[in-house]
Amino acid sequence: MKLSKKILYIVLSFASLFLLKSYALGAEYDFYITQDTILHYVTGNDYVDVEIMFNREIENSSYYFSAQGEQIFHIPDPIGKEDSEVLEQREFKKDSIRVTNRGGDSIEYSVEELDIGEGMYVKVPNYTETKHGYNYTVYVNYNVHEYVTNSGGLIKIEYPALSEDTKLEQVDQSSGTKTKITYNLDIIVDENIPELAKISPQKYQKSDQGEMIVYSFDSQSRIDHPILLEFGTSLIYRFKISLLTEKTDNIIPEKYSQNVQTISTNIYEMAIPRDFGETNQRVKIEEINPTPKKIVMDNEGNVIATFEVPANKDGEIHVSGYIWLEQPSLEEGFKIPDISYQEYKEEINSDLNLSKYLQSGSFWQVNDSYIKSEAAKLLEEKESVEEIIRADYTYIGEALTYDDSMIDNLAENRRKGAKDALDSGIGVCMEYADSLTAILRAQGIPSRIAFGYSSSGEDSYAEAGHSWVQAWIPEYGWLSIDPTYEGENMKIGPNIDLILLSTQYNDEDRRLKIFSADSFSQESDNLKIQVYPITEESITNETNLLSYSEIQFESDEYSTREMVNMVVKTTPIGKALIIILPISITIFLVILLLSLTVSLIKRLRTDKASPNQQP
Repeated sequence: MKLSKKILYIVLSFASLFLLKSYALGAEYDFYITQDTILHYVTGNDYVDVEIMFNREIENSSYYFSAQGEQIFHIPDPIGKEDSEVLEQREFKKDSIRVTNRGGDSIEYSVEELDIGEGMYVKVPNYTETKHGYNYTVYVNYNVHEYVTNSGGLIKIEYPALSEDTKLEQVDQSSGTKTKITYNLDIIVDENIPELAKISPQKYQKSDQGEMIVYSFDSQSRIDHPILLEFGTSLIYRFKISLLTEKTDNIIPEKYSQNVQTISTNIYEMAIPRDFGETNQRVKIEEINPTPKKIVMDNEGNVIATFEVPANKDGEIHVSGYIWLEQPSLEEGFKIPDISYQEYKEEINSDLNLSKYLQSGSFWQVNDSYIKSEAAKLLEEKESVEEIIRADYTYIGEALTYDDSMIDNLAENRRKGAKDALDSGIGVCMEYADSLTAILRAQGIPSRIAFGYSSSGEDSYAEAGHSWVQAWIPEYGWLSIDPTYEGENMKIGPNIDLILLSTQYNDEDRRLKIFSADSFSQESDNLKIQVYPITEESITNETNLLSYSEIQFESDEYSTREMVNMVVKTTPIGKALIIILPISITIFLVILLLSLTVSLIKRLRTDKASPNQQP
C-alpha cells in the first residue's frame, strides 16, 4: 500500500473510531476534514518551509470526537538518494519540525522513523475533543530541500500529486454519515523570484499579497497531477571538455616523432557544444587546446573539431567556454503550431529533405511489425500533431521503466535501440529517446536524437550526459521532447535546463570518432565533460571569447588531400608506408651512391692508367 494511501486510511480510521453518536441530524456533510498544505519559498534559500494545516470540523451535532488517540502526519523521504543522504535529510527535517495549535501554542509530538525510502510519521495526540462549534486544528511545519532546486537562477518548485484513487468524499455505510475531505495547496514566493516560465497543472489561482505571490491549487486539480512551478527565462552555463588521448603506439620512440609528427599520429573528431534556435542557445569558446586542424559545421548544425595528436605519448584535448540559453516566460507563452495530422503529412511528404528523418536504422526499427502496430494505435482518434506527440510521450512513459542499474554500468551496457527497449520494458534516457524516435518515424513525423546535458545545478563532472528527441514541426522548426521526464508535466518545447551538444539522424554518431593505425579501445572515463550554471558576473573575459559567427567553418566533406592524410596517418598500410618508404628511399640512395662511387673509382683508375699505355 502506498504511503499516501496509508495516511489517508489512518486519518479516516481514527475518525470513525472516535466519533460518538448521540442522535441523528440530517446535513449535506456531517464532517469536514481539511489537510491543506502551504509551501513557502524565499528566493535564495535551498529549502522550502512546509506547513500542513489539519482541521477537523463537526457539522452534525449528533457526534463528537474524543480527545483520545492521535493524528498522524507523513513526511516522505527524498527519492533516488543514497541511504546516507536520506538520513542526513531526515535530521534536517526533524530539527525544523514545529507543531502548534490554532493559537500558536506548541503541542507535544513524537517522530517514528520508517524504513529508508518510506519516510517518517509525526504523531500528534488529540489535545482536545472535537464537537459542533469547537474545531480541532493542528499546524505541522518543517523545512525540506527536495521540493526546490536552484540552478544558477532557474528555480523549480515541485510537489507530489495526490494518488489517483484519493477520495474527496466518504460515506460511512453503518451510520450513513458523509465526510468532505480537502487537500488544497498554496505555494507562496516572494517578489524577488525570477519571472514565471512554466506552471502545471494549468488550473490554479494566482493572488498578490503585498510582497508575496500565492499560487493556489485545489484538491481536484492535484489528483494524479504533480505540481511544477519553474521560475527563470535565461541561464548561462560554463562548460569544460577534457579528453585524455592515450598512448597507443609503443613502437615509434617519441624522439623520432618530434621532428616528423606524421610517423605516429592519431586523429580525433569531437563534437563541441553548438548553437540551437529553439532555446536561442549561443556558444562562445574560451579555449581550445591543441589548435584544431579543422572545424566544420555539418548540415545538422553540429560543430565538429578535428585534432591530430601524437600516438606515442599521452596527451589531452581541452575545450572550454560558455553557453547562453533562453526560454519564453509564461506570459509570453509557448505554443506548438496548430496543424492537423493530414495537413502535416502532406507538407512533410512534399519536402524531400525531410525523408532522411523518417528512415529505419540500427536504433530505430521503423519497419518492425510491433512498432508499426503501436504507432498506428497511437494515431487513432487524434486530429492534431500535438495530440499525437503527447500520446506518444505518455505511451513511452508507460511502456518503459527507468533502470538505475544501467547508469551504474554504462561502460558495459550497449545502446539497445527501440525494439529491444520496448521488448524488455526497461532503459535509461537513450532507450526512451530511441523508442520515441522509432514511434514518431513510423507515424511519418520526422525526428532525430539530441545529445547533451541536463543541468543538475552541481559543478560535477558528467560522463553519461543526457539524450532526448527533436521532431520537425512546420513553422516552428525542431521541437524538443524529453520522454525520460515521465508524468503529466511533459517536457516538451524550450527548456533551458537542456544543453544541446549534437544531434543524430542516422547510424553515425558524431560525438566522438577516433582514427588510429593502432588497435585500442577508448576508455569511457577518458572523456570528462563538466557543465554547470553560473552568473553573468562571473564571466570576466567575455570580450576575449570566440563566437561561432567569428569562425570560418570549413567544408564538412573530406577533400582528396584530407583523405590521403587520414589514410597515411591512421591506417596500418599508411603507417607502414611512412616507415618503409623513407627506409626504402634511403637504401635506394645508399645503393645509388655506392654505385656512383664505384663507377667513379673505376673511372679514376682508368684515367690514371692511360699515360702509361703504349701507342
